[in-house]
Amino acid sequence: MPNDKKVIIFNSDVLTALSDEIRQQMLIELVKVKEMRAGDIANKFNLHRPTISHHLQILRRANIVSAEKRGKEMFYSIQYSYVCEEIKKVYELFEKYKNIHQ
Repeated sequence: MPNDKKVIIFNSDVLTALSDEIRQQMLIELVKVKEMRAGDIANKFNLHRPTISHHLQILRRANIVSAEKRGKEMFYSIQYSYVCEEIKKVYELFEKYKNIHQ
C-alpha cells in the first residue's frame, strides 16, 4: 500500500465538529438562512448561551462557520466552499480504497 500520510490531508476537526448532534442541528438552522445572530441560534435550542458559544467555537475552529461582529452582535454563517472541499477529500479517500478489502 502506498504511503498514505500524504493522502490524509483533510482537517479531522471538521469530522469531529460534525459528529455532534447539537452542532448538526445548528448547521441545519444556518443552512436555512444566509447568516444568523448568536442569540437567534441560542433561541432555537433549549440550551444556555455558554453551551451554544462552546459549540459555535468548535464549528469556528474547524472553519465550518465564520463569525463577524457587528456592533454588539456576532453573526455566523457557513463556509460552504471549505466544508464541501473537506468532505470531498474524505469521500475521495474512501472511494480510492473501497475495493481494497473485497
